[in-house]
Amino acid sequence: MRRAVLLVPFLLCALGIAFSQQASIPASPVKIKIRAALFDRDLNLKPVPRLVVSLTPKLSGSPLTTQTSLDGVAELELPLGAYHLTTDKPAELFGKQYLWDLEITVSKPDQVIELSNDNAKVTDSAAARGAHVDELAEQFKRVRGSVATVWTEDAADDGFLIDPAGLVFTSHFVVEGHKWIAAQFDGGRRVAAEVLVDDETNSVAVLRVSMEPLRDIFVPPLSLDPGALIEGERVFTIDNSIKRGKVMSTGVISKADAKEIVSDVKFTDLASPLFNSSGTVVGYSRIINKEMHIVPLTEVRDDIARAKQRLAAATTPAPSRLLPVVPAGDFPVDSLVSRHETRWEKEIYAFKLGDFDMELLTPVARYQYAQERYTAAMNQRMKQKGGDTTKLEQPEHKYESVLGIWAHPQMKMAFWKSWGDNMATNNQAPSTYRPKSSFARLRLLCGDKEVDPIRPGKVAIGTGSNRFVRVDQNAFYGLYTYTPDVISSACGKVTLEVYSASQPDKPLVKVLEPAQVNRVWQDFEPYRKLQAGAAPATPQ
Repeated sequence: MRRAVLLVPFLLCALGIAFSQQASIPASPVKIKIRAALFDRDLNLKPVPRLVVSLTPKLSGSPLTTQTSLDGVAELELPLGAYHLTTDKPAELFGKQYLWDLEITVSKPDQVIELSNDNAKVTDSAAARGAHVDELAEQFKRVRGSVATVWTEDAADDGFLIDPAGLVFTSHFVVEGHKWIAAQFDGGRRVAAEVLVDDETNSVAVLRVSMEPLRDIFVPPLSLDPGALIEGERVFTIDNSIKRGKVMSTGVISKADAKEIVSDVKFTDLASPLFNSSGTVVGYSRIINKEMHIVPLTEVRDDIARAKQRLAAATTPAPSRLLPVVPAGDFPVDSLVSRHETRWEKEIYAFKLGDFDMELLTPVARYQYAQERYTAAMNQRMKQKGGDTTKLEQPEHKYESVLGIWAHPQMKMAFWKSWGDNMATNNQAPSTYRPKSSFARLRLLCGDKEVDPIRPGKVAIGTGSNRFVRVDQNAFYGLYTYTPDVISSACGKVTLEVYSASQPDKPLVKVLEPAQVNRVWQDFEPYRKLQAGAAPATPQ
């Protein structure tokens, strides 16, 4: 008996060792799915995209992090066991914020973990005052990324994504006759755009862009059905303002049919989208008889279909490289005021090249030009009777942190034309001038490499006259803008090539002097210090 009693603890100990060894063997990971979706007041499920979810093992181990896709689903592999699931940032829906903090158990392969209203911690978006958030504001947050600014050499208008494959809807007038077209979706993402369809009759164009750098942008659904709107429904548009960013304007539908949508929503640009209360694009803004109208998308059904056909038939992908953009933040004006000089070396910035007057326009040069004009106007006022200068306002001195290169055709007086006009009007006619040339394009080279401009501006001088001068021939001038770091001594050699309309293949060439290169680089030093927290900067 005694031997048997002693044997039981021994067997239990052995079994315990076996159980312990078995428990220490980690279980093979299994694939699970996390699905995050919230239901609205009408019990419609809305996925929660890009929700960051952390899972911390209850026993031991490092937290694992995953993120839901655009359809609110995340897939990952985990060992079986208990976990603490949390989300750091809340999801928002109709003025409420939803956070998840719960215990889960992974017990089988292909298990689905549901994150919903039922297991979330819910608070008001403005919890301190229980603020009510308009439902349209939630739709605005969802679709605003799809609205772009479409840039050309001399214009900018609205545009918006209409297809996840990269179709952008915009105005015919903004792209008409232009070769350089770009679509900018936010402060840092601008991509090249190509015209697939240009319909002058309906005043629309459909462009192609690469979605490679725009994968996270939600593309709103379209409705080609005029019945997608009802009278009394609330709608909104998004104005992609250069100065203010993306701004929502709301209104109410008073009439909607296959030909026209009537609403009090305020449009400020062409080809701006009209969204219904569900965030679906149903129309666009267009000028008809010099007035802004809202046209249903059903009117351009054929244009959209043709663009999709041409996109499908394309044999080469759209360029995915991001183009330069205007850097964030204005140039520090204090540094300009503190360095103001009565006399400054204008010849560093201004020079002649063939039949063109050229200028390098840094914020310092722009400031000096503005101060020079203001001083001249002040002196002129002082010479007048009474010397009233109270209505003469100081320049604002607000400058983007960009380098501008200005190329303007030189003018020559049409002597015999001016003489004849003055003879006929008893010397009352303005003098007539004509451009010696017309600007076509410009290239800036750092060493042997061409630098991409932020914008290759090309603007018509046009004809016109005032009391003293008349221009009687059309011509173009150029104003290319670049990021602050494109000209430095690190280039070795900085070259400008200016092409005229009369000699499009034979450039006028100017190699910048070292003094010009150094001055341009030094002019942007206050901006570099501001961006680097006053750390010293060196040429890149």
